[in-house]
Amino acid sequence: MTSRKKQPSAFSYEHKSQPLLRWPVFLKRLAVSFALGMALILASLFCGMVGYHYFENLPWLDAFLNAAMIRDGPAGATCD
Repeated sequence: MTSRKKQPSAFSYEHKSQPLLRWPVFLKRLAVSFALGMALILASLFCGMVGYHYFENLPWLDAFLNAAMIRDGPAGATCD
């Protein structure tokens, strides 16, 4: 009975004693990580926009601006 090598997936990482991944597998892992990170950022931005629109009665564009500023730092943008 021969053992087959397990194909690395996008979520499994190699041990430091193992050789580096092939370039296409590394790029796939990088793309998956980037997509997950962008999904988290966009989801949090959308939740902030909905909150500003619903609770503060701001137009969508102003809600986007304030949510983006909160994501970037400690305070939102205020226009008096």
